[in-house]
Amino acid sequence: MSSITVSVYTDDRDECAQWCAALGRALGAGYRIVAGTDAAARYAVAWGPPETFFAAQPALHAVFSMAAGVDHLLRVATLPAGLPVYRLEDAGMAAQMVRYCRHEVEHVLLDRATYEAQQRRKVWQQHPVREPGELQVGLFGYGVLGGRVAQALHDEGYAVRAFRRAARGDSSGPIAEYAGSGQWPAFLQGLQVLILLAPLTEDTRGIIDGVAIDAMARGAWLVNVGRGALIDETAVLAALTDGRLAGASFDVFATEPLPANHPFWSMPQVRMTPHVAAVTRIGPSAHQIADRIRAIENGDPAGRAVDRASGY
Repeated sequence: MSSITVSVYTDDRDECAQWCAALGRALGAGYRIVAGTDAAARYAVAWGPPETFFAAQPALHAVFSMAAGVDHLLRVATLPAGLPVYRLEDAGMAAQMVRYCRHEVEHVLLDRATYEAQQRRKVWQQHPVREPGELQVGLFGYGVLGGRVAQALHDEGYAVRAFRRAARGDSSGPIAEYAGSGQWPAFLQGLQVLILLAPLTEDTRGIIDGVAIDAMARGAWLVNVGRGALIDETAVLAALTDGRLAGASFDVFATEPLPANHPFWSMPQVRMTPHVAAVTRIGPSAHQIADRIRAIENGDPAGRAVDRASGY
């Protein structure tokens, strides 16, 4: 029996080699793993492929993203209309994301930005201590990762609410849920911390604008661990300057690496990390993809494919 070819693409040569090795171990005998394109490839695993990637592989049955996001695939003009696209679901990322977001929310709860500013001015002044339940925290994006973050914060006593694109049949859980554009203003109202974990789609691009910021509590804190383009940078910069936002924690940016002349670099009220809130763990991710490939080959359910219309 001939082997099934899986093509792997990322522009980082070392990372590509790691993915190839991990997929080879996870899939085992009967599968041939190649770096780059192969006309006989039945499956592809990719991050940010060029326009030529899909055109050179007409026999693909499915393509798998190397991360939770899929906008890097959906924007490729040569992506075949009927080709199923799958995204990673957790694969070790949720625990990382929970730790990152919990740390940023605690930074707000403990008023650390104020104390850091006082340190720079050599000011010794105590401020009232707040309990977690006094902090209104919102999650924009309530999928696998957002759900884990929301639950972890709820378990620590924070007042948590979450926003999703469409209402679920059962929303009776402990997290207050808001859904649909009609509930967007109510979701934002009075938020003291807003965590962005939503995918980037045409509907979510630039959604955190001046109107959204004005709906939040004055002096709120923004945490973006989703996609950089979810925010309107001009509006956010203005809000950080005039105090409508007390600060922001950014792990993702519209342009990465962030240009050296970008104002975020020099703003003391901005905390930055270089896209490390939830780093893809290649081993667990390769096993998840391998399981899905085998399911497809066996005619079994392979999990939810990306809905092209919604963008995730």
